[in-house]
This record gives sequence, structure tokens and C-alpha cells, in this order.
Amino acid sequence: MAWITLIATIVVAIATVVYVWLTHRLLKETKRSIDETDRPEVVVFLKFEDSWTNHYSYKLSFCVQNIGKRAARKVKFEGNFSFQAVGG
Repeated sequence: MAWITLIATIVVAIATVVYVWLTHRLLKETKRSIDETDRPEVVVFLKFEDSWTNHYSYKLSFCVQNIGKRAARKVKFEGNFSFQAVGG
């Protein structure tokens, strides 16, 4: 009878280890999936607007927008951002 108890204990121990390993993998994949879905996504674009108030005018805006679900942190802009008119 003792050997049946020993075999059952070994089977339960192996099943527990496998269960813990599979649960760990599932939690890791779930975290990766949540991070992928909720990550910040910053886009930069130029927006052209024209309007008529007293006179016809044009406006070109440099826009930065976070379209992701999380806050974007440590956003940096580097480079030469001097704009000149054509022919100027």
C-alpha cells in the first residue's frame, strides 16, 4: 500500500510543477498582450488649415498627438527644426 501512496504523491507533485509552469507562461503572455495593446503611440503630423475671417488666411501647424491608451513619457525631439519659406 505504501508504494501506491508514493506513486500518487509523485504524480501530484509532477502535475503541480507542470501547472505552476503553465500558469507562469500564461501570466507572462497576458502581461505582454496587455502591454502591447495599451502602449502609448505618439504620432507627428502637419495640419493645414485655411480660414476666412476678414481675409483669407492659411495656417500650417506642427502637431504631436498621443493616440495610444497610456501616457507617453520621456518624449524627445532632436534635430534642426528651422522652417524657411520656399525661395526665401
